[in-house]
Amino acid sequence: MRLSLPSPAEAASLHGSYSPPRSRVRNPNTQDVHTAAAREWRYQLILNRDLRTPAARSDIARRAVRGEFVRVTRGAFLPASLWHDAGPDERFRMRVKAVAALASEDLVLSHASAAALWGLPWVGPWPDRIDALASRAYGGHSTRTVCRHLPTTDSEPVMIDGLLVTGLACTVVDLARSRGFTRAVVVGDASLNGATRAELAAPAALDADRLLEELERSRTGYASSRARDVLEFLDARSGSPGESVSRVSMWRAGLPAPVLQQSFSPWFVDSWWPDYGVIGEFDGESKYRDPQLRGRRSPAQVVIDEKTREDELRRRSRGFARWGWDLARSPAALAGRLRRGGLPAH
Repeated sequence: MRLSLPSPAEAASLHGSYSPPRSRVRNPNTQDVHTAAAREWRYQLILNRDLRTPAARSDIARRAVRGEFVRVTRGAFLPASLWHDAGPDERFRMRVKAVAALASEDLVLSHASAAALWGLPWVGPWPDRIDALASRAYGGHSTRTVCRHLPTTDSEPVMIDGLLVTGLACTVVDLARSRGFTRAVVVGDASLNGATRAELAAPAALDADRLLEELERSRTGYASSRARDVLEFLDARSGSPGESVSRVSMWRAGLPAPVLQQSFSPWFVDSWWPDYGVIGEFDGESKYRDPQLRGRRSPAQVVIDEKTREDELRRRSRGFARWGWDLARSPAALAGRLRRGGLPAH
């Protein structure tokens, strides 16, 4: 989302007596992976501390009650239009940025907060608190809004949207240690196939070896075995969060691992079991709802194209199975669907 940058005069007329956002000194050696325009979010965010008078603070509170602004977190407001136009991922990024802007130190955002700023997918609701690394000045004390974590490596943070964030490899390894297997696999698969925010400059090439190297550099052995299990399961060919969740459910159900993204020209299929001639496809809603994925096609045309594609794939295979999110999350239900599609029981 590109945000328009108000002038100081516009900010004053909108928000009463106004102090421009405070800038902090950054390490000039910090890798910058965001575009210049990405910092504009800070000028849309209104902090109580930037309003110089009690009258200005009362005015913004009244306007929030009227629905003109939304309180993102205590002491921070955004124009309601921005909030209502944003989806769950973007809203969480807004909240992360608001909490970071209110902090009395430069937070190094980590774990789920870093994943959000990198644009990695997340399965389920985002956390209530943002994640940040413990610092020498403030120690490991967590608050109602910030959950602090001890750093596990000496990796340098990068800068995204003007905020310090753990590097991509460090973020994935931290989540592999601390989150459930399925959620960590979704994040890890996406990191390997380059599914970060389009407006970010591409980070250094990330592969399974790089992630395992990051794990080996850790200062602690905490949850290393669990993290290694996640990292060794990752596959860059997994094309979406739904496909990643499906892979985990197949593994838990004891099903044979499929070949991913097998070519059936002119298409690729999500899962293919060559020994049994069975094709499996995760059918998410985004292909029908997301204008970027539809291209210039209407939702109705997408349905027609999908039916034509499925008919041809069924003709080229001995079995075909399609499923959505409910089955992807259930190993038993997904196994049943695949067996009915032609995959033998094991």
